[in-house]
Amino acid sequence: MYYHSKLQNKSLLAGTQIYNQPHLLASTLHQLERLAEQQHVLKKQTPQAGPGSVVDLLDLEDQSKSRFVLVMPRDADPERRKISVLSPLGSNLLGLKKGDTSRINVGGRSLMFQIQDVYPL
Repeated sequence: MYYHSKLQNKSLLAGTQIYNQPHLLASTLHQLERLAEQQHVLKKQTPQAGPGSVVDLLDLEDQSKSRFVLVMPRDADPERRKISVLSPLGSNLLGLKKGDTSRINVGGRSLMFQIQDVYPL
């Protein structure tokens, strides 16, 4: 089975043209993820902020806490704390994990914050 899977992976990555065509790249990535799941090689990872994540923040200046949900732009609703991943704050949060710190300029103000928690919606 290992040999068969190795051949499948090699054939999936054989053509470099996939990187110039987003739909082919997405299809290849999907197939690789499916193969990894079948082989039980996916390890439990620390959750990262991304679309559909709930992110708890701590403002390191005034120690205030905030909770946001990262969403795709069409689902953004700041009044309900749903922040677009393309907004300044949302794009800054992408990929961050619990314990990470970051600085962002919002409304002419520089904010330093720490990720307190990240979990799926």
